[in-house]
Parts: sequence; structure tokens; C-alpha cells
Amino acid sequence: MIMNLIILIFFSFVYSDTKITPEYGSADDRFGRDVALFSDWIAVGSNRDDTINGSNSGSVYVYKYNDFDIIQEYYIIPPDGESNDYFGKSISVYENWLLVSSIYDNVNGEKSGSAYVYYFNGIDWVLHSKLVPDDGSPFDRFGYSLDIFDNIIAIGSVYDDDLGEDSGSVYVYRLNDNHWYLDQKLLSDDGEEGDFFGVTLSLDTDLLAVGSVYDDDMGLNSGSVSLFRYENEFWVETNKILAFDGGEYNFFGNAVDMHSGNLIVGSFHDNSLYQNSGSVYIYNIQQNHLVQFVDKIIPFDASSNDKFGQSVSIHDNYLSVGSLNDDNGLNSGAVYLYDLNQEFNEIKYIPDDGSQFDEFGGAISIYGNKILVGSQYSENSIGAVYLADFIGCSLSNACNYNIDLWSNESFCEYPINNFECDQNCYDEIDNCGVCGGLGVSGDANYDLSIDILDVVLIIEYILELNVYDVNACTTDISLDEIVNITDLVLLLEIILNQ
Repeated sequence: MIMNLIILIFFSFVYSDTKITPEYGSADDRFGRDVALFSDWIAVGSNRDDTINGSNSGSVYVYKYNDFDIIQEYYIIPPDGESNDYFGKSISVYENWLLVSSIYDNVNGEKSGSAYVYYFNGIDWVLHSKLVPDDGSPFDRFGYSLDIFDNIIAIGSVYDDDLGEDSGSVYVYRLNDNHWYLDQKLLSDDGEEGDFFGVTLSLDTDLLAVGSVYDDDMGLNSGSVSLFRYENEFWVETNKILAFDGGEYNFFGNAVDMHSGNLIVGSFHDNSLYQNSGSVYIYNIQQNHLVQFVDKIIPFDASSNDKFGQSVSIHDNYLSVGSLNDDNGLNSGAVYLYDLNQEFNEIKYIPDDGSQFDEFGGAISIYGNKILVGSQYSENSIGAVYLADFIGCSLSNACNYNIDLWSNESFCEYPINNFECDQNCYDEIDNCGVCGGLGVSGDANYDLSIDILDVVLIIEYILELNVYDVNACTTDISLDEIVNITDLVLLLEIILNQ
């Protein structure tokens, strides 16, 4: 196979961000050890939190947010938590479900591990289930990796010994009648001792990708990723993916993520440019079980021991990659973002207050136009997370006008009802709730003039193509509580009679 290597050269910075620190944080809590972002939810693991359940018992903070404003904070600890459980080492959030690992829970023996499932009932996050494998054993570390998607949960148990010591396994659960049942226990078809199958994993509809960083097919600890597909009520391993240029100690599969048929694989010890500089591989998964290699990404400023690919996250066509970059000091960390639809396009994100050993980018999650980045060693290892925009709007009349970010008009935000972007109004509010408006007049763009621009906006509104937030009250000229062709005709008559 011909190598399609991308060394990206376009350079920019994300700068619209906010920093979040834990309310009950103390030294060595490692807030930001893992992060998850979904819709208006932020989840952050703090797996060495000592606040309530004892030393290194762990906790998870969940925030409801709007843009950069934190609306509500939830502090979550398990009711049966104990010292050294490391609750919050791995987390995943999907809709109103939260999944949290407790990898050193002793429920099946020392460090056997467990996972907790929480549900948001509209008021609070409540414990729904505690998942423990029936065949769990001491030191399995059930929960080392996990993911939740739709009605499916996958949990890695990397030290499971079914195919030899530390060969690893993955347990898949399915929601049925408000209960999470074990669907299947998965092993790699050619799994062996010491593979660490399940060290990473990712769910996407009927697909499950599982990393085995110590697989030796391309050399000692070269790594691999197994792809499972749900077919005829069974999970079947359809592909085993190896780096076409893999080599010993590359640890291909140390990070994986999937979305919309794209699979992203980190290989953070890859030596393609420098020792342990790292790389990321992109694959497209097709319905006929074919896995097509797309690209291999190496950052434009790669250096030795950057470990580019230590973490990855993908949503839609946007990809983010964590690195131990040294721009703010040794192992301070950085995040690189890519638009998979635009080759040679890269954004590098480094926090203004970053410092050595922060490991900014050790955990990342992207959703919509936002990225959430963990920095577990910042603030004396209390930890912190950063929430940032990486997609903006290039239209100058939008509230989030920004020419320094990638532009996507679907993310443009406009003043609602002619209020200021800060939601203030310094004029009289009319009967349609418009600041300084003309009421029911057809003035769709609130410019105090009835003209062809209003016609265009009403047509777009009727066709559901409107970019601006058109107030139906101002354009319902017929007063029938529906904006349709009748209102358009009446508006044209108003314009012609002016």
C-alpha cells in the first residue's frame, strides 16, 4: 500500500475558551484524567479525589453548559466507594446517560473493577446500575476503557486472562426494559497473552473498535485494532487493522474513536519523523466490511517524545489529537484539530496559562463546534479542563463573528429579536417581543424598513432555509398564526403601495 502521509502546514490558534477547575479540588486529584462532551453536558473524571470516600476514591463532575456559561454543576461519587477505587478513570456520556469506571474496585477481588451507570432524571444524576462481570477476577481492571452509544455499553477488561495472561476482553451490555443486560463477551479471534485487548475502545451504531496495543503482528508491541460489527444479533470480528508501516513499540491502537463511519487510531510511539513523535491513522469503514485507509497525519512541528496521538476524538468531519508538546515547557501539552474535508488544514490549540508537566491534551472530546480538553497535572495536579470553540462564523453581523477559526455558517449565532448579543435592549420592546420593532408589519430583519429583503427572509422561512432567527409574529401579517404564502402576498402589496 502506498503511504499517504500528511504533514500539515497551516497554523492557527483557538483562543475563545474557558478554564474549569473543580469546586472541591485538592492536590493530586487529577481532575481532567478523562473528559466527555455531549450536547450541553460536560463530564470530567477526577479519579484521585479524596474528598468523601477516602484517598484516591475518585469522583466525577458533570456540568450543564450553554456556550461558555456553566448553568449547573453536579458532583458524583458512588454510594459504595472506597479508598483507591479510582472512580472516574474512564467516563462516557450519551444523551441522559453517564458511564463511569472504578477500575480498582475490589468487588470481584483486588483491582477487579466495576462500572457505574447514571441517568439524569431531569433534576439530578441518579445511580441506575452497577455493572460487574459474573466471571470477573482479581486484577482484571474491568472498566479500563468504556463507551456508551444509544442503548449499548462496551467495557474493556484489559487484564482478563481468557486467552492467556493479560490477553484482555470486552463486555457489551444492551438496555432492555430499563435494565442493562450482558449482550456478549468479546475476545479477539487471534488474541494472545499480553495483548491488552480492550485497552481502548469506541462504539458507533453497530460498530465497535477495540485496541490491543501490545499485539505483536508487526513487531513487538506494534499494536492492532479489532473491528466488530453487530450482525444477526451477534457481535462478529470482521476486521483486524494493522498500521501498514507498523513497527515494534509503536503502540498502534493506544487511542481510538469512531464517528459516522470514520475510524481514528493513535500510534503515539510511532517514529515516522522522530523518536516517539507519534502519528494518527484515519480509516473509512464501509458497509461491505471493507476498511479503507485514508490518511496518516503527522503535525507540522513534530518533535521527539511528543507522543502525538496519545488521545483522539472525532465528531462529524472534525478530528482532534492530543500531544505532549513542549511549547509551554516540558510535557506541557497541545491539541491539534483537523477538518477531514479540507486537506492541509490544521489548528493548534495551546492554553495561554499552560506550563510544564500539565499534559494538556491527555484527554479530549469534541462535539459540535466545541472541544473539551483535560489537563490533569495543572494547578499542582489538582487538574483543570478547557472548553473552547474551534468552529466560528465569518459573517460580520453574527454574534460569534470570528475570522481566526474555521468557518461554518450553520454555527453562526445572531441577536434574537433585535436584542444585543448580550441580550440587552436599549429601546422599546414591541408587542412581538422585538427590541425597537414595528410589531406585526412584515419587518423580518428589524431594520425599520419594509422591502425586498424582508420578502427574501420570509421565503427562506417558509422553505425552512432561513439563516436568521425570523420572528413569526412580525411576519404573520394575516394574523392567522401561520406564516405562509398569504403573508408573502400581503407583504408584497405593502411594498407596492408604499
